[in-house]
Amino acid sequence: MFIHHSSFLKDTDLRKCIPLILHGDDCESHRRRSFTVCSFASLLVKNCSVWDSRLLCYCTDNSRSCNETVDTLDAWLVHSLTELMMGRFFEIGPFGDPIPGRENKGGQEIAGGYRGILTVHRGDEKYLVKAYHLTISWLSQRCCWSCHASRMSNSELLFTHFGPNAQHRQTLVGTAEFIQSCKPNAWVNLPGWHVEVVSYDFLHVFDLTLVPDTAASVFLLHSNCTCVHVCMLCACDSPMVFEGSTKCRNELRLLWNYHKRMKYGKALYV
Repeated sequence: MFIHHSSFLKDTDLRKCIPLILHGDDCESHRRRSFTVCSFASLLVKNCSVWDSRLLCYCTDNSRSCNETVDTLDAWLVHSLTELMMGRFFEIGPFGDPIPGRENKGGQEIAGGYRGILTVHRGDEKYLVKAYHLTISWLSQRCCWSCHASRMSNSELLFTHFGPNAQHRQTLVGTAEFIQSCKPNAWVNLPGWHVEVVSYDFLHVFDLTLVPDTAASVFLLHSNCTCVHVCMLCACDSPMVFEGSTKCRNELRLLWNYHKRMKYGKALYV
């Protein structure tokens, strides 16, 4: 990943460069009150709890903030990441104003030559659209910012076309095209930034989409119990038909409830 920051390689000791991952996501609390949480960590950390290695950047109450709030926070965040990348203090802030207390620190090393370099900017689609002001999302005709996949059923680039020969796989978006699909934002101004830095959150891609539709089926395939018959209609609200032991019925019922909560936001059984 460091090759994309070639402008810094000449006088940089790569042994002192720390790759960083920044993560943004929304979380809900009491009465569906939503917060945006942004944090960062090092990709070199291992064998420890995530709570010991992740640092909070900011947390905002979405009901009491607007796009300008996030833009201001992100501008300061990009400014700080640029400082980490250079490994030296700046005297001027992201909006051209002097930073209080930095009058005598400008140009001084921050951590003895060590530098932090953003290599992954991860989040769900909602966060990334908000951070980069993307004009492409699931609600637009072109539904993917990393390629030209389309939501239109008559398109040759339909997103449901899978396999190595799918045509949308040949339309991967480069850095320049990605920036053109964004409205002005601070992130693309980060020195060395490129489109491969942007990454979907694995939890949202896998656990919240694929798992709910496959959990019950996988359970049945790997179950040694042959006394259970299930009729699962995933596309509607039809209940399951159980024949078998009480233990199997209860376990399958829990999986069915989980599936419905994830897919429809409700449970069929109480």
